[in-house]
Amino acid sequence: MAFFAAQAAFLVVESDAAFDKKVEGKQSTVSPGVQYIQERYESADTKEVVNFLNVDLTNQHTSLEIGIPDPINSLKTTSAISKIHNREGHRVVGATNASYFLGNGYPANLLVNQNVIVNYGILGENADSPTQQPVAFGMTKSGQAIADYY
Repeated sequence: MAFFAAQAAFLVVESDAAFDKKVEGKQSTVSPGVQYIQERYESADTKEVVNFLNVDLTNQHTSLEIGIPDPINSLKTTSAISKIHNREGHRVVGATNASYFLGNGYPANLLVNQNVIVNYGILGENADSPTQQPVAFGMTKSGQAIADYY
């Protein structure tokens, strides 16, 4: 079974974004139900590369799970966490780091694993803070991905 480790992954596209012109796009199959996509964009003064995984959660061989380092504030890379979770019949094919981290190494965002709160996170001090809104990404019991306010 393929395994995709994530804390949260959000893709936001706005018509006013700095991505004026798509100059290249390529994709490849990582495993059944997981596509790796890379897109390159250019504007007058900016070059951007966007890498993302398109995960088909209806694929019976693919699951989305949270990978938490032990201890939680150890600031391990996604590659290191992925290697820890790899085992026979359970291959990690992708991971994303989608939490901000505090000076003490703890994630700044809410983390829940199997309906147990692992980390409460913080709310930012002002509207410009990336942790200002109480929003979380999660999975329903039926495997549906959701993002909503809590």
